[in-house]
Amino acid sequence: MIRCASVGLVVILTLWIPGVAEAGVQNIPCKSPFVFTTAAVNVVVLPYEAAQALPAAGLGDKLSALVQMEVLRSIAKFGSVGAVQMVGTTTDCNPDLVIAKLLGRTPGAKATVGKGQGLIVVWGRFYRQSDDVFVQTFCRFLRAGLEETFDVSVGARRFSAPISSPAFACASWKVTVENLQNFEQQFRKSTILYPAPQESSSGSQLPSEPVPYWISDTQGDWMKITLQNGPTGWIRLSSTRDTWSIARWLPELKYIEGMAGYLRSRVAAQQSAAIRPEWMANANRAFAEYETSADELSKAGRGSSQRTALAGAVQTQLRGILAALRPNATVDDRAASLRLFERAEAMLPSDGNARNLRAVAQLSLAGAANSSVSLKQIANDLLQALGADPGNSGLLASLEGAYELLLEAPKTGAVTLTSDERLEVGQRLAAIKEIRTAKKR
Repeated sequence: MIRCASVGLVVILTLWIPGVAEAGVQNIPCKSPFVFTTAAVNVVVLPYEAAQALPAAGLGDKLSALVQMEVLRSIAKFGSVGAVQMVGTTTDCNPDLVIAKLLGRTPGAKATVGKGQGLIVVWGRFYRQSDDVFVQTFCRFLRAGLEETFDVSVGARRFSAPISSPAFACASWKVTVENLQNFEQQFRKSTILYPAPQESSSGSQLPSEPVPYWISDTQGDWMKITLQNGPTGWIRLSSTRDTWSIARWLPELKYIEGMAGYLRSRVAAQQSAAIRPEWMANANRAFAEYETSADELSKAGRGSSQRTALAGAVQTQLRGILAALRPNATVDDRAASLRLFERAEAMLPSDGNARNLRAVAQLSLAGAANSSVSLKQIANDLLQALGADPGNSGLLASLEGAYELLLEAPKTGAVTLTSDERLEVGQRLAAIKEIRTAKKR
């Protein structure tokens, strides 16, 4: 099933059923990358690099194929999604190069991501450390032409704080010989198309060429697909009932599911479409399950290290944004966002973006009843954060807005400024405006 496809076959994909909402395809050449152009969110899985000394042949390509299928099954519930597995050399499958092509910045893609549409790119590696083998996953996610930010309005001002990073490395997980044997067995099962969701029925091998398919049903660990110009049948994937499951072996599958739900919600919001509450609920559940599974693996000694702080902080920040993205978000929702951003900041205490997110969430509560938020304290916190990260344009913009709010606030209560303080804030505000103007030149 893992063979490079000809470029001619990929051309056919661009002509394939434009209205299909939950679709997948495998074995697309990295040299000519492809996404489903009508999907709100696409997940692209690149090969996992694998040292030649590892016992299993073609391990990196096989894992990327299985990840693509598992991901598609898990994200189908969000609707308007696609999952693509790519193959090729290490040079052709360089994530930066593939992403540049898919965004139309570099020529070569057979289909590109439209503005505002979501894209998640997943890749990884197998490596040896002493006598042990480890697998590590890397992720990058984005909406084409847009930055992932937490946006709030305070009075007539708009505050926008970016997440800490759209790309991160996940923890490394130890792989045993038994894991590899179970993986091979599960991979073989996933390449058989059955006429019914029963392994006792006789099945046929899936085609090795890149034939698109779409999902019409899921039942537990079974996914029903229809191949383009081909048969309809069932694929057996992993299950929580299995003695061994790739979902437990690779908890990042849940992280990817959560990111897809997050992006699906944000794409809908950007298009002024309805955001389904179950999208956000499922995304939050997936993030929580990732945390639980990763912690369990770490405690069991399966990890070479704890979860990377950045990976943990980013998913916490996405949950914070989702809390405030709810239709008719309440003060309690904004308070929930703040708690999540505070938690993320604790994971990345020196990160300027993490500190900015927390400050902007506090500003969103500044006018709420019974709020203890102090504009003076927020401004001081932003100033300190900017001192540690002077090149952070997001912090600079937030501090400018905070100072403007301070100068406009009534001269009563907790935001009372003395004459000297007003003079100092005014001078700092003028300096910030001058710096920001110079940056735009």
